Amino acid sequence: MSKKNSGSPQKAAARTAAVQALYMIELMEEKPEKVVNDFKTRAMPEEAELPTDFDAELFESIVHRASAMQADVDAELSKLLEKGWTVARLEKILRAILRAGAAELLAGKGNAANIIDDYVNVAHAFFSGKEPAMTNAVLDKIAGGRKA
Repeated sequence: MSKKNSGSPQKAAARTAAVQALYMIELMEEKPEKVVNDFKTRAMPEEAELPTDFDAELFESIVHRASAMQADVDAELSKLLEKGWTVARLEKILRAILRAGAAELLAGKGNAANIIDDYVNVAHAFFSGKEPAMTNAVLDKIAGGRKA
């Protein structure tokens, strides 16, 4: 399976960083502003592997949008998950991937196919099972056929 990306390494890195930030916000129960600032100023624990060159504006936009719209995003995701699955039941990192991707797609900006490809690649980085395919399917449904 070939892995495509947005064509912009900085946008792909911003999406990866946004997923990491959303994961940290949930895990550490931090405010989005603090985590965004920590990422931008590199004030992270040594073991944190952060992208070195990312689109900071896109990163910040995704994190803030996903955090502000979390209830709406989760409601949308819940409609699209397989029967018996809830957003709360998903692993935290998968939840962060889907929330970031959904928030970005629901904003209606950017090329949906590139956005989905980048989040599927993030899922591949963390999972070797069905999660990348699930990420693709759910985000594709959110995009609703919008590819540009």
